[in-house]
Amino acid sequence: MSRITAYAICQMYSDVITPHQLRHFFASHALESGFTVAEVAAMCGHGSLNTTRRYLHPSREALKAKMDNL
Repeated sequence: MSRITAYAICQMYSDVITPHQLRHFFASHALESGFTVAEVAAMCGHGSLNTTRRYLHPSREALKAKMDNL
């Protein structure tokens, strides 16, 4: 699907949601669900893991749960 088609579909349903926001949501959700950075990078077509790392947004709850396991 082209960028133009994806943008047109988003505009049909919302004046606020963009393809970039959907992509960001997908990558962030996949990382929170346990996919590795490398796996998400491959799914998103990123050439660099650093690009995918921008989508890492650990919640306070997730960080606290990991700290409690130390």
